[in-house]
Amino acid sequence: MSNSTTLLDTIATNQVAKEVIANALFDAASPAMIWGRRASTTSSLTWGYYGGTYMVGTTANAIANGTVTLTASATNYVYASATTGSVSVNTTGFPAGSIPLYQIVTSSTGISSYTDCRSYQPSAIAGTVRSATSEGSGTPVLDAANSTAQTLAFKSLIGGAGVTVTDGGSNGLTISTSGTSGTVTGGSNEGSGVGVLDTASTTSSNLAFKTLVAGSGITITDNGSAGIAIDANTAAAAAPAIQQNGTTVVSAATQLNFQGAQVTNPGGSQAQIALFSGFGTPDQLPNLSNFTWVNQGSATALQEPWGISLSTPKAGGENCACLVIAAPATPYQIVARMRAFPASSSYIKCGLVWRNSSSGLLQAAGLLYQSGFQYGIGNFNSPTSWNGFQGSQYAMTFWPDWHRIRDDGTNRYYDVSPDGVTWVNMYSFSRTTFLTPDQVGFFADPNGQAVGLSLFSWYAGA
Repeated sequence: MSNSTTLLDTIATNQVAKEVIANALFDAASPAMIWGRRASTTSSLTWGYYGGTYMVGTTANAIANGTVTLTASATNYVYASATTGSVSVNTTGFPAGSIPLYQIVTSSTGISSYTDCRSYQPSAIAGTVRSATSEGSGTPVLDAANSTAQTLAFKSLIGGAGVTVTDGGSNGLTISTSGTSGTVTGGSNEGSGVGVLDTASTTSSNLAFKTLVAGSGITITDNGSAGIAIDANTAAAAAPAIQQNGTTVVSAATQLNFQGAQVTNPGGSQAQIALFSGFGTPDQLPNLSNFTWVNQGSATALQEPWGISLSTPKAGGENCACLVIAAPATPYQIVARMRAFPASSSYIKCGLVWRNSSSGLLQAAGLLYQSGFQYGIGNFNSPTSWNGFQGSQYAMTFWPDWHRIRDDGTNRYYDVSPDGVTWVNMYSFSRTTFLTPDQVGFFADPNGQAVGLSLFSWYAGA
């Protein structure tokens, strides 16, 4: 009863239709019955519960009558979400922050016992904060924008420049300065000349100083705490020649001519002299470290100041020593300037090569000697196994310095040139003829005769 003098409609002994009063009392008490055991739907390993309305702040969550399935031969924990009121069950315990409902012990087939763990106010953990505010002036610690009726949000303290925030646990927070956050109140350059202080980039917390850069004829030495030494080098320190009549002679040519060279900026402080190649297109120095050996055997290759030298001792049969790289994406071209000696044999001696790394097939665009110098395409099953010529050989009055192979994604081409500019096409056919290459390079084949090959220029690209 509510008090010793009850406010409820009680049931009298001789009252007719007692169930009407009883049902009315149950209806009035129904909010306290939310999540209570519902006997009519509880049996075996099924636990039934009553629904109701669960308030979270000002939000009403409607909970329908429902059931959960219990785990056999275990202690089951039935609980509700403090956020939504939905009912769940596990065998590990009531999760932190949930609303405990029932602790149920089961056998293999049904419920052995249960304990009602509900409190008078099961939604107490979802209670509403009535109000909160920040005191005083300044930046508030309370984050009013992100606080809710159930959760207060507080801003975190973050140490900025020169400030450290230390969490002391129960002893509170410690805010301290690092001692290096002072403010520059001013700065200027004294005297005349070029200022060392960069006033344009200097701020209230950072002074910016210009770096000394050595100009022509000047040497700058950093001597640490002893200072910075600025010296004129020997050439700059030497005075120009003085004629007997006192006139200083200064050479300031406006035009310089060199045979086989181009001079840039002859009248300025420095002139650039670019030599013209005696072989047409200027060489692009090849780098040996970019290449990988295929069938090196007794062959040797050296990085020279002018390019790559490749030498192979005489062999009794085919023995192609190849240096290769991965083929570029089509379309591409390989341009090389090379020379070789000797080549007075009937076999392809040297040149550019296409290779398929999976099958080991080679297709060589090379030079040979058969009743005179010739240029031909040779197919190899492997570096040591000859397959045959691809087409006919072309006679030449001299060996060209420049060689080029191309792949446009449809066909492959073989070209030669006397200067790397004017090209003559020797062969062209489908890019899958005999092999589909994924490597390119250069080779020497000492079949019957030792070979020395010099690679002066190499280009691989579009």
